[in-house]
Amino acid sequence: MFGVPLLILTAQLFMGRSAPWLPNWVRDRSLSVSDLRKVIAVVVPKLEKVEKLVKPRLAVVTSAWGRVALGGMGFLLAATLSLPLPLGNALPGLALAVIGLALLERDGVAALSGLILGAFSVALVTLAGAAVAAAALIMVEHLVAWAIG
Repeated sequence: MFGVPLLILTAQLFMGRSAPWLPNWVRDRSLSVSDLRKVIAVVVPKLEKVEKLVKPRLAVVTSAWGRVALGGMGFLLAATLSLPLPLGNALPGLALAVIGLALLERDGVAALSGLILGAFSVALVTLAGAAVAAAALIMVEHLVAWAIG
């Protein structure tokens, strides 16, 4: 569900855009004050805990060229999220969240952690996808052999 919008946003980051382009129908949407208060009540306590860990450091990783690299990994992770593998989106989603938080806070250490987690998750999902494809091929071979006799 979130794969395509993430692909669009991460592609823009990878292309070096400093601000995302969004269609008018997305930009023109807004939250009611009561809904915003509900979101703030839930999110702020969690963000306060996370912000104790994340702070501006190792700025070179979140510099302009670093954001392009992070956008490239983000694009790969967003593509991985779009694959129809059961439980195949948890680690890529977590890696994207870490990278996003690192970009917001300009935390190079968190960004590197997100890149490492992202690389691991892409490798894991790739292996899982290859295993599913191999199992499907074996199943087809067996079905063909059975049908032929």
